Amino acid sequence: MTQFYIPSKAAGYRIIGDFLEHAATGEPLFRTPSDNLLKEIIFNPGQVTHKAWVVYVNYIMLAQVSTEKAGPGNQAEKFRRNVRIALNDSSIFLEPREINVQALTLLAFHGEDYASPNLSWMLVGHACRQAEALGLHASTHPDPESRQRSLFIFWLLFIVDKSCSLAFGRSPFLPPHTDAHFTDSQTVSKPSHFGAHFFTKGVELAKIMGLIIDLLSPGPSAVSRQEIRTQLEQWYEATMKILNETVETERQFLEASQRQEMYLGLNSLRFQYLHIVVILLKGDESSGHLRLEAAREALFLLPSVVSNWSSVYNGVIWHLLYYPFISFFVVFENLVHNHHRQSSIAIDRDLKLLSTTVSYFESMRAQMRLLATLCSRLERVAAVFLQLAKNQISQQTPCFKNDGIGNPSSVEHPFCSTSTAFTRLGDGNGVTDTHAGKEDPINKNQSEAGPVFWDDAEFENFLSWLPADTFATGPFTGRGQNEAAPLDATTSAADVPSLEGSRGRKRPLDATFDWFSWDAFYSDTDLGQRLP
Repeated sequence: MTQFYIPSKAAGYRIIGDFLEHAATGEPLFRTPSDNLLKEIIFNPGQVTHKAWVVYVNYIMLAQVSTEKAGPGNQAEKFRRNVRIALNDSSIFLEPREINVQALTLLAFHGEDYASPNLSWMLVGHACRQAEALGLHASTHPDPESRQRSLFIFWLLFIVDKSCSLAFGRSPFLPPHTDAHFTDSQTVSKPSHFGAHFFTKGVELAKIMGLIIDLLSPGPSAVSRQEIRTQLEQWYEATMKILNETVETERQFLEASQRQEMYLGLNSLRFQYLHIVVILLKGDESSGHLRLEAAREALFLLPSVVSNWSSVYNGVIWHLLYYPFISFFVVFENLVHNHHRQSSIAIDRDLKLLSTTVSYFESMRAQMRLLATLCSRLERVAAVFLQLAKNQISQQTPCFKNDGIGNPSSVEHPFCSTSTAFTRLGDGNGVTDTHAGKEDPINKNQSEAGPVFWDDAEFENFLSWLPADTFATGPFTGRGQNEAAPLDATTSAADVPSLEGSRGRKRPLDATFDWFSWDAFYSDTDLGQRLP
């Protein structure tokens, strides 16, 4: 049986000091254990009654040391082991306790080790059910501080729940709670602290997310698309106004790093807003151009939201990992379907935006070392579709640039000068994957100048997991999976039954990439590689 890591007395007290220093950033959302309980967690974790405390403390410490280089002095694996051993206690998932909700919310909110779609969805579900059972949203605790903490953690979980649902296309666990309102005793002339506004505006946005999920899910919706759109615009205008006022009021009292964190928060909210616009306008033909421009701006913002768990205002982890792909596929689809009507300048701009997504996940891999493998897999998805777009354009674009007003010039189009054709593994042409047998197969792709290698099963799955109606005209169906077919205007949805029939697990909100099937595919691949 695996044993808990127990440090020496000197190392243990250093850990306690480090924990208390960083745990303060979690107040007032998370409760810090008492001094006696903290000593027991560090020096005698097996005897701690509620193992969620062991999870909470050790994960805080794991996050602290995750950026350190591997070596004999690195304690990341020791803290990770303690977290995993403690999570074997089923009471964390089955018994409604506030510390259980706290630990599960931490893992779901910032748990880089637990950010894969299936794991994070499970954690959110358990936390939401326990929060509802405990009635945290209607706490009657006699202690005002405890009552306030209960409300904070419930509404934080509310944000997490709606964000997770919008990222993965699943119904939320928590009810709308649309009747709950926050009182505001502050005046515009004296705005409150940035963090308070950021949190309350995040709750308001989560309520709008709930309306969108209800609108796009099967069945009637109580609110129309236009009503939600109006609410969203009003929310964004009010949010940016109060947050910018707060920044201007407080910036003279802040250090440069604190101001930078505020600007990260503003960019994060702008990115979330654009992402929601893209989802809300799906299927609204009259707003197609607005949707495309929102997607483009969202991708343009990606470098400005690169961050890790240590940032306070970067949203929840799904904003960073999965939200980019909604906009990515909107731009990708526009390139595939409409590049013949666009100038080479517009084509190059959109390809650069897709390329920005690839480099974004490379940057995130460096930021989130606990998620290096997951970020590499997300980077691979982006790289495959980037090269697929290049291949489609190179096959169909004449070797002339457009001058921007519809007149061809004699300048050769950049994609005509070199071949970007895809290579199937073992396709009989004598070309093999030069990376075969080396490292993780998901990393075999990153040279933008060279081909991306894959097998048929992987690519067929990638296509089947796309958001619904991404290729209603089926430009890539009925052919070899690595062979991008020219777009034929006569092709109809009737020509693509195999794609629609092979779509992954059905989601109530089928506007997203099927991340659950994607996650299961790589989990099965990993298992197959580990088996003899």
